[in-house]
Amino acid sequence: MNKKNTIILTGVTAISVGILLPVEAAEFRSMDGTGNNVNNPTLGSVGSNLIRLSGVAYDDGFAIPRGKLNPGVLPSPRAISNAISAQSFSIPNSSKVTDWVWQWGQFLDHDLDLSPIGSSEPFNIAVPRGDPYFDPVKTGTEEIGLNRSEFNTDSFGVRQQFNEITAYIDASNIYGSDNNRINVLRTNDGTGKLIADTANNGKNC
Repeated sequence: MNKKNTIILTGVTAISVGILLPVEAAEFRSMDGTGNNVNNPTLGSVGSNLIRLSGVAYDDGFAIPRGKLNPGVLPSPRAISNAISAQSFSIPNSSKVTDWVWQWGQFLDHDLDLSPIGSSEPFNIAVPRGDPYFDPVKTGTEEIGLNRSEFNTDSFGVRQQFNEITAYIDASNIYGSDNNRINVLRTNDGTGKLIADTANNGKNC
C-alpha cells in the first residue's frame, strides 16, 4: 500500500470511528426537548415549527385557508368524515390486530405533536343539510365550531403551525414540556416524584 492510499484509508477510518463513537448522553431528558440532537440542539423542541410533508396550499399563498376564497371548490370536511366513518357493523381486521394498536398509535401521536388552538380566528365547518347527527331536522344552517391554530410566520411571511410539546417519544404528554405543567404534576418536595392519588386503603395508586 503506497503513502497516498494509507492517508486516504486513515482518513476514512477516522471518519468512520467518529461516526460510530457515541456522544455523551444526558441522564435525563430536557423538559422542553432541547439538546436531544447534538448537531441541532433546538430541533424538535417546544415551539418549533411543525415539519411539512408538502408545500403550503393557502388560497393567498400566505395564510388564508384553502377554499376560503372559493367556497364549494373542495368537498365538505364533514361529508368526508361521514364517508370514511360509515360503518354499521364490526369488521375484523385482516391482520388480526385489536383496537389497542390504533389506540397506542394515537397515544404516540399525542406524545409527538400538539398545535395550540387560538381563540380569535374561528373557521367553522359547514354541516351538510340533513347530517344525521348535527342537522337531523335538515335546516342546512348548522356548523361545527372550529378555531384555527396559533402560528408563527417564516422568513417569507407564510403562516406556520408550531408544536406546543416536544417532538420526541419522551412521554412529554405524561410528564409535561414546561415548568408550569411539571409543577402541577409533581410533589415539589425535592424527590422528583409525581403526585399520586390515594386509594381507600391509604396506598398510592
